[in-house]
Amino acid sequence: MDQADYQEAVGRNNAQSAEYAAKDAIDRGAVEEQQQRNKTRAVLAQQNAALAANGMDASSGTGLQLLSDTAGLGEFDAMTIRSNASKQAYGLKLQGANALADSNAAAIGSRNNAFSTLLTTGSKAYSSYKISTMDEKK
Repeated sequence: MDQADYQEAVGRNNAQSAEYAAKDAIDRGAVEEQQQRNKTRAVLAQQNAALAANGMDASSGTGLQLLSDTAGLGEFDAMTIRSNASKQAYGLKLQGANALADSNAAAIGSRNNAFSTLLTTGSKAYSSYKISTMDEKK
């Protein structure tokens, strides 16, 4: 029975650890997503300055297209980071759920073995008692 309790506790701890790791993955993903947006803004500022330095209009034509493409690709990268963090968190949560299910199954198996041992021992004891009382009657 102690083994069953231990296995359940280990499973709960593993599930909790996976939950913490999943939250950490989401938090780190949010930071990386924001960093990506900051990088994109910096590139846009450099491109805008370069366009102005070369006498190009950033509000129309090629200049606008360049800035629009850069902004779009930067946002795509930021959303990819968010998506990857979410997928990682989901995988970690799934691992935690599996650890908990495995520990519960192992605990049930341990308890069943304990009860089986009790029943078998009781049956053997009764059989021994029955044989010894039959020998005494002879």
